[in-house]
Amino acid sequence: MKLGIIQLSDIHFNSLEDFVLDKKNLFIDACCSELTDCSKIVLVITGDISFSGDTDQYDIAYEFFKEIEHQIRERSTYINSFQYVIVPGNHDCNFKDDSIRDIVIDRILLTNRVYIE
Repeated sequence: MKLGIIQLSDIHFNSLEDFVLDKKNLFIDACCSELTDCSKIVLVITGDISFSGDTDQYDIAYEFFKEIEHQIRERSTYINSFQYVIVPGNHDCNFKDDSIRDIVIDRILLTNRVYIE
């Protein structure tokens, strides 16, 4: 078994006019040329998938990643597994509603007896 790892970071999807979307086919071509004999692919997305944590930004990201998977599977003979590892970043948080964030911070401060003056 040969493993292929594709790693992307700080994409910051914001709209359908994003630069990375225009380069999608070139990116897929480059990946396919390197993954020809792989039977397992892991797509690792590290940090800042979205620009501001909005649902529509994740919809754009989802379609982008699924198209990458589809094209790679279609062009490859050996792939039997395609997995994702996603690590969110600070831009992946939606801070429009801070109520839960405030509760978590208060609980951490209370539990760990951290005092801020």
